[in-house]
Amino acid sequence: MRISKFLFAMGLPLALAACGDSQKLPFARAFEPAPDANAALEPKRTDVSLAGGALNVQGPNGFCVSSNGLKTRANGSFAILARCDLLGQSRQSEGQPRAVITVTTAPSAEPAPDAQALAGLVPGAEVLQTAGDAEFPLALFSGAPKVSELVSAVHWRGSFSHNGQLVLLSLYAPEGSPALDSEGADILSAVANKTRAASTIQRPKGAAANRPPLLRRVGGLID
Repeated sequence: MRISKFLFAMGLPLALAACGDSQKLPFARAFEPAPDANAALEPKRTDVSLAGGALNVQGPNGFCVSSNGLKTRANGSFAILARCDLLGQSRQSEGQPRAVITVTTAPSAEPAPDAQALAGLVPGAEVLQTAGDAEFPLALFSGAPKVSELVSAVHWRGSFSHNGQLVLLSLYAPEGSPALDSEGADILSAVANKTRAASTIQRPKGAAANRPPLLRRVGGLID
């Protein structure tokens, strides 16, 4: 019960990031036509420090961090990644499909949940396919409500634990996208592997003391 409630809470920031015109930009921009070739490029950002420096999230080749929806609190973080060219941070797509990756973190000593626990994040979700391993379980889901009309209800989720953080990764793409097959699993695996390799900072001993309850920490992401 604890892990299912925790995963549900981790999904709340994404629901807010994808709903309403004022919060829709991170999804909408990733599926609009590429910026004009003559438009000025924003600074390219392929990684971001989350969870008070405990994690250095690394985008896969061709993906950049969106400046929209970013939360970097020590007690819970949230970030959105999309193809660099669609965010106006590069002219190149590196051959990647149109897709949005969300990263949600919260302090926890819990191990990475398996596919069925991930399915418990949203009522009605059904596991279509599994991938990854015990350290980074991945599952392709259907049956969950769409987070945006721009993407399929079928999507990937995966999770891993590192440096005292539980990290939830999700990948959303339009209907028929190759990212909704094994290519999506490869993209999320690249994020997990590169992030763990780059996140060498260790939390000080006793850092867990005096922390508020887990669900309150995660819920703080959407204050």
